[in-house]
Amino acid sequence: MKMIQIELSNQQFSALGDLSEERGKPIPELVSVVLEQLFPTRVDIDVDRVLADIRTARRIWSDRDDIGTTEEYVRNLRQGTAERMKRLGIWKRAR
Repeated sequence: MKMIQIELSNQQFSALGDLSEERGKPIPELVSVVLEQLFPTRVDIDVDRVLADIRTARRIWSDRDDIGTTEEYVRNLRQGTAERMKRLGIWKRAR
């Protein structure tokens, strides 16, 4: 973090002082917030690398034959849900 010195008009300084009291934040913090809005911190993202990682992750289990299809997996997860909900007293029938 760097520190700088700036000159403000009396009106600017007064407005910042009022805002500082109103928000309960020091003037330097308010100035930093405004500057961050004007010049957002940019993070360099290697889009090609991110996409490559997503493609790789998508294929992690593609060679497995012991887990079935997505449809079968979801069906197994949902199996017995209605009975459990009834047992817990949270079952609501669709109208």
